Amino acid sequence: MAITADGIRTWCSHVDIRYPWSDTLRIIATPESYLFLRNAGTGLMIPKRALDRDADVELRRCVREWAPAGTVQLAPREP
Repeated sequence: MAITADGIRTWCSHVDIRYPWSDTLRIIATPESYLFLRNAGTGLMIPKRALDRDADVELRRCVREWAPAGTVQLAPREP
């Protein structure tokens, strides 16, 4: 997974998916994951268990910097 100013990209040996920030309708943090919702009920889920503390902090920084205004619903980070 890569998070850049263009959006979020996930890939493996046979699939390469890009989620541009401009297509993001809402970003929600639940106790277990981050949800990046797009139109038609599609989107991306990132499990928090897959992120160490530094990666979690960096994900939140990127979301706050690049996500469209009004889409972000992140509660304060848990200690």
